[in-house]
Amino acid sequence: MASQTEGIRHGSPAFDTLFLLVLSLAGYLLGQSGIPVEDGGEAITVARLGGTMHPPGMPLLALLLRVSWLAGEAGPAVLAALCASLSLILLFRRSGVAGLAMALAIMALPSFRERVLAWDAYGLLFLLFSIALASERLEGLPSGYLTGLSLAVHPAGVLMPAALPWKRLKTIPVLCGLVLGASLYLALPVMSEAGCVVNWGSPGTLVKFVAQVSAAGYREVYGASMGSPD
Repeated sequence: MASQTEGIRHGSPAFDTLFLLVLSLAGYLLGQSGIPVEDGGEAITVARLGGTMHPPGMPLLALLLRVSWLAGEAGPAVLAALCASLSLILLFRRSGVAGLAMALAIMALPSFRERVLAWDAYGLLFLLFSIALASERLEGLPSGYLTGLSLAVHPAGVLMPAALPWKRLKTIPVLCGLVLGASLYLALPVMSEAGCVVNWGSPGTLVKFVAQVSAAGYREVYGASMGSPD
């Protein structure tokens, strides 16, 4: 009995596995279900059929959603639950059972469920930020790569440097990593030219690719409506 207790002590692989299973199950049960809301309809369509998402394209999210369809219609919910649970494990695993309780309490918050567990970019972005915050020696190429990946999820990824150790960052390795991570955006024209079903902005040409990534279409629509009496 003592050996079994020792096997699941705080910080052990068994405890981390239990932490992950409990949080993943909670995230799946508490997450979005039924009729998709907000961008959930787009997310489940991209998961099922593949393609590019609304500006700026969010290629990493689109690719992971497509992979999540291996779990069928539950795929987007499973992806959101895994992103949320892994994020909370990274942030609270050092606190043992108390950390697990805190993570469960946070996961049950309405605001957390509505944003992080939604079928959207925020859960994956939260995971990438959690990796940065939990990593004590993240520097150079990996830090730039993580920033590039976050930009491939959502424009808010531009804030990633705030979570990184500036004193240990070196410009050239960081820039190389940034380019490498952000290169996922090259998947947009590739998928568009391959005839993907969901093809926001048709970014197969350079002009349309730039318009998609820069969200120029949004600026044209909302900019034109500013000051309009209608």
